[in-house]
Amino acid sequence: METLFFGLAYRLLYDDSSSDPAGYERYSNYFYMPIGLTTTNYINDDGWSIGATGEFDPLLLGYQVSDFGDVEITNRQNPGSGYGLRGAVSLAKKKNRRGWL
Repeated sequence: METLFFGLAYRLLYDDSSSDPAGYERYSNYFYMPIGLTTTNYINDDGWSIGATGEFDPLLLGYQVSDFGDVEITNRQNPGSGYGLRGAVSLAKKKNRRGWL
């Protein structure tokens, strides 16, 4: 069985190197669109199955805010300037009408 999926997503990443004399705080904000495919194939009659997921995440908008204490700088990333990739493989055993990983 195959399932195609897509959506909208947001990620916030916070970095704090302010304990270093040359350090600062940075907030990275990413808006992206996950697009992917999930597959599941049953291997045998014992209920074992194997599946895979692949995902492509094109960047819709991104911006970083760097806080140097007395100065704050914002940098913008434009659409198409970045992307993410994700992949996974799973093995599952179905037992008593419940899935076990």
